[in-house]
Amino acid sequence: MSDTWEPATAASVRAALESASRNLADRGLHSSVGSVPEWEGYAPVIGATPTEVFYLDVRLGPAPRRHGHVAHAVFQVFDPARPNLGLMLTYQADESGNPLDERRWPVFDISLDRAITFGLLPILETALGPLDATGQGKSVYAGLFHGRSTFLDMFYSAVVTTPRFVRGFHERGQLACLFVDFHVPLTEAMANVGRLLVGDSDVHWISATRTRSHIRIPVVANGAVHPMQCLSDAVDRAVRLTQEYADRHAERAMK
Repeated sequence: MSDTWEPATAASVRAALESASRNLADRGLHSSVGSVPEWEGYAPVIGATPTEVFYLDVRLGPAPRRHGHVAHAVFQVFDPARPNLGLMLTYQADESGNPLDERRWPVFDISLDRAITFGLLPILETALGPLDATGQGKSVYAGLFHGRSTFLDMFYSAVVTTPRFVRGFHERGQLACLFVDFHVPLTEAMANVGRLLVGDSDVHWISATRTRSHIRIPVVANGAVHPMQCLSDAVDRAVRLTQEYADRHAERAMK
């Protein structure tokens, strides 16, 4: 498999993310599209060669409990061999706009949760479908939901967010549903209940471990690239799972 982007594929990835950005704008979410050239942070899961990483950075809204901070989600396409594979990370930016490399932020309230559940996720679930080489419009991504919830949002998440996240993802074009690197015990309990209710082997909840990830996720802010590395190796496992799903899908289509 190639570890460098073919020009036509790279152009298609950028076009897909720009289309997603326009769709997010229609839902009231501001976003930006760009790329980070020669990034080595994904080398542990795609090979030793640095590669260009394409990103869609989404402003979700003001972050509760820290005045002037803003909650973001960044969605990235980084594997030239699997352009219909992505990764999403939630993070918080400080007053100057620089990202905080901390797993406990942002704090999610119901407003932010709704922005993700009904604004962001429906767009991400279909964004990379046009890049499926089989023509079936399938894609897969791992969602890294760093942060924690307010007391009220815990209940909202249990009743609204988790069921929305795990039900019907196949029909929405996703090969699997992956929720990873979380470390809040109540969140983990709710996630496990959701998985049992759905009973789908393609639903994966992978909580944070004590082992550090080998991956570094680039976030661009104020003209600089900030490596997000407060990650556990649950992220590495999740990326490899998404690669396996993408490969099996491609292999089935060839039979």
